[in-house]
Amino acid sequence: MPDLSNLPRISCIPVGRYRLEKRRYPKHGEQIGIPNVLGREAILIHAANNAMKELHGCIAPVTTLTGEGTGDYSGKALAKLKALVYSLWDMGDEVYLNIR
Repeated sequence: MPDLSNLPRISCIPVGRYRLEKRRYPKHGEQIGIPNVLGREAILIHAANNAMKELHGCIAPVTTLTGEGTGDYSGKALAKLKALVYSLWDMGDEVYLNIR
């Protein structure tokens, strides 16, 4: 997603370091969330292969980039990311995402 001055539901999140948290959302169930983005709420990391069509300000991992804002096998990439992040949480570690 483009940088559109941190506008909710359409902009990427600002450059920074964000602590990830396990969050439960009515629509998406349990997801990796980024709760402390100034001026935003409910930033999730979830599956999506086309950012413009499937994301509203959230983040989606992909296995392969196929173009600007598009990629393949997001579900597989999310499963790998969740396995890694959840294993770190299970060991009592904090996990951060750095946006540059």
